[in-house]
Amino acid sequence: MVKLIITRFMSVIGFTSLALTTTPQAQVIEGQTSWIAGDQAGILSARADGWDYGAYIDSVFNKRLDDCLEDAFSTHAMQDCYGRDHGSWEEILTEEYHLRLSDVSDPEGLREVQRAWVRYRDLKCAFAGSSLGTAGSIAGTSCAAEMARQRALEFISSNSCSFIEGCLW
Repeated sequence: MVKLIITRFMSVIGFTSLALTTTPQAQVIEGQTSWIAGDQAGILSARADGWDYGAYIDSVFNKRLDDCLEDAFSTHAMQDCYGRDHGSWEEILTEEYHLRLSDVSDPEGLREVQRAWVRYRDLKCAFAGSSLGTAGSIAGTSCAAEMARQRALEFISSNSCSFIEGCLW
């Protein structure tokens, strides 16, 4: 069964269409505007079938960031690359967080944990960029992008795990 994917993801990565030749379980449909063509059950089913959504998203975003940085010859251009990367990961993080929130026994506990994580991220990344002069803006934004990436992949793993036997978390 072919799984259908697209939505904000396509607008996040900046493509209007994308052919997936390395992930036969998924097919991106041009012109869709919802997170998943149909509903979120499709992507969760694809995860249960063994498709590694986190690795796929990570590879797409890493390639896009590398391509952007290759042409970035100024602090402003590099800041823009990391800013776009951060925005992309934040969108995925938000979607995965809401998906997890709908599936936990203690949603208020998860909200509390996520609020604490956001405070930690903000403080850590502000500190990372505080003493580096003009490079500080790049350090702070790249810190936020990397932390959003890690947290999004954590939620993706957690959401996928609920459909795969043998997961311990």
